[in-house]
Amino acid sequence: MVMGIGLMAAEQASAPSNPTVRAAWPTAHYRENNDGVVNSDATIKVRYRRRFPVLLNSDTPVVDGRLFVVGGRPLARGASAARGYVYALDANTGRLLWTQTTPNTVYAEPIVSQGRVLIGVGNAHFSTFRGTPSLSSTTIRGTGPGGVYAYKAATGWPLFEFGTPGSDQAASSVLGDRIYVASGSRELYVLNLETGQLRWQVNLGHYVSRSSPRIVDGLAVVGGAGPLGVVAVNLHSHRVAWNFPVKDAIGGVDDTTLGVQGHVAVSAAVLGPNRLSRGRFRAIVFALNLHTGHLLWQRQIGRGPLPPFKETGTPLIIDGRVFVGNGLDAEMTALSLRTGAVLWHLNTGSPVTRPPVLYHRRLVWVSSRGRLEEVNVDGKVLFSKSLGHFVNAYGPVMLGHTALVTANTPSHGDLIAFPVPAR
Repeated sequence: MVMGIGLMAAEQASAPSNPTVRAAWPTAHYRENNDGVVNSDATIKVRYRRRFPVLLNSDTPVVDGRLFVVGGRPLARGASAARGYVYALDANTGRLLWTQTTPNTVYAEPIVSQGRVLIGVGNAHFSTFRGTPSLSSTTIRGTGPGGVYAYKAATGWPLFEFGTPGSDQAASSVLGDRIYVASGSRELYVLNLETGQLRWQVNLGHYVSRSSPRIVDGLAVVGGAGPLGVVAVNLHSHRVAWNFPVKDAIGGVDDTTLGVQGHVAVSAAVLGPNRLSRGRFRAIVFALNLHTGHLLWQRQIGRGPLPPFKETGTPLIIDGRVFVGNGLDAEMTALSLRTGAVLWHLNTGSPVTRPPVLYHRRLVWVSSRGRLEEVNVDGKVLFSKSLGHFVNAYGPVMLGHTALVTANTPSHGDLIAFPVPAR
């Protein structure tokens, strides 16, 4: 089924059937620990597949029975921007509820709070890039329009827009009546949720790609590049609290949304080859003290040839354990949050860059090539299913017993709702 993209938002947009989940989606991957489970107690078990004429670029938040899908077309040669698309669908049926367009493509996971859906707009390109930017560099990421656009979640009605000089590929975070935006323009912007008005901003010293800000204990913590590192901003003083550079990193940090539990923040990176790696690149995961930025531990979790986008895995933290995939040798690894000791690892056959989710004491994830995997917490495979032949997949988000996945071919995107076997 090819969905039309010309349907514009209207106040009379129909409501979803049997809305089952009434919540917000205030931050990337739903919670600070990167857990994408909306309602594990629901008995929802549906199956459908919807095709879109654009590439889909993020996970699918579900709020009030609606799921939100975003994407766009590749940038044409010589162009600085390509139109982006926002779709709202009935989560139970896949029925299209409303569509909106944006002046540039959308990579950012939608954020939903207080009846608003917030969309980050901007592409991954650079207008100028010479060498490796320094900490004081003015290099920004993104060409053409960038910013945050707000729509009424029920109807798609435009509410406000806040423009930025760089792209906003990372999901915003909402806490109370504030929106926190980490941008390719090297700034953290803090906006009023009701109006979109700027409250304050601070220079991060890094441009941000797809690492969303974690708002925890009076800090905003985010990964950036130019140079690669993790930075924390004190939300009371509006100043940088600490900055942790990742030695030998060539990518990944600015694309990884940190997982946080207690006083520990966990991120990942791709390091360049060294004399012991036999010319291969290395995937690492590392833990920082949330309040000081001091390194607690670092572990190598994979090595191999450089993937096309230098992406690492995004960590899920559950009950003192870290579960993280990687894009180099396609392994899923479980580690101790306290020490970083490896508990088990499993070859998945395909790179895994999205966080797994914990579903009824089982881990579920989707590889970038579209294979859905289910294992127990000790790493034993329980279920494996190919959802198709894809070049890039996002998710899953678990709604009841249904895994929601977005996946792309070179020419189009698919939204897949697939029931995970009950056990």
